[in-house]
Amino acid sequence: MKMGSCDLCGKKGRLYDVKIEETIMQVCDNCKQHGKVIGPTRTKAEIAERNAKIINNPRIMLDRLSPNSINKKKKIVISKLLREDFAKLIKEAREQRGMKQEDLAKKLKMKESLIHNFETNRKKPGFKEAEIIGKFLGISLVENYDEEKEKSFETIKTDSGPLTLGDMIKIKKK
Repeated sequence: MKMGSCDLCGKKGRLYDVKIEETIMQVCDNCKQHGKVIGPTRTKAEIAERNAKIINNPRIMLDRLSPNSINKKKKIVISKLLREDFAKLIKEAREQRGMKQEDLAKKLKMKESLIHNFETNRKKPGFKEAEIIGKFLGISLVENYDEEKEKSFETIKTDSGPLTLGDMIKIKKK
């Protein structure tokens, strides 16, 4: 378990990985109530051991990569992006297989209206839905986008230690 400063209040102590409003943060015991606890924050050695297992097993790597994974060693941000032409790709692949929207919806255990909304670009599929549809139709709806990370907030220090969310709010108000 990692010791450090809470991303919310700056308190030093044991940290937990907590999902707060779609963001994973490292927070103290008091602040973990503000989100869904994923588990205790791991040390760099624990993370390196886990990453070694993932790298050696491509299937795990694909299953576990989050939409915005960060490779801190190389300072590269890896993002998954939904292809802009997803609606056209879904419709063309479905029609090539001679299927109606209703047929595809039944096969994928989705609502027909959802398939219709995807094909007409009224709604974007989530990464899970895009993966299911893409796998069934034999198409790729998600692209990886790699970008060099210019500056990490972890490198910015304050008088009290590493930058916290509270510090960010103070900086924005100035």
